[in-house]
Amino acid sequence: MQRNTILFGILVALLTPFVAYLILTLLNQGLETLDFTTRSGGAFSLSRRLILLMSVCANVIPFEYFRRYYFDNAMRGVVVPTLVYLFAWAFTYDVFKF
Repeated sequence: MQRNTILFGILVALLTPFVAYLILTLLNQGLETLDFTTRSGGAFSLSRRLILLMSVCANVIPFEYFRRYYFDNAMRGVVVPTLVYLFAWAFTYDVFKF
């Protein structure tokens, strides 16, 4: 499969947040088991909202890879699912309060 296609960029952008979510969730569980405490005395852990946002932002990694190697069509493919994920996240967590 040729890598400089919009379809390839879309596939990469759809899979990257899921992999990032798994990694961040495992990291968060590891931090919870180490019993780090914050200044307020509570256990340190990342919220689900932050983990989901960081997972979507992980699409910057393949986007930069495609930019570096001039895969312009793949870059375009990464943008579409990323925007869909960001709008879904924003509406799920009621970011747009009008």
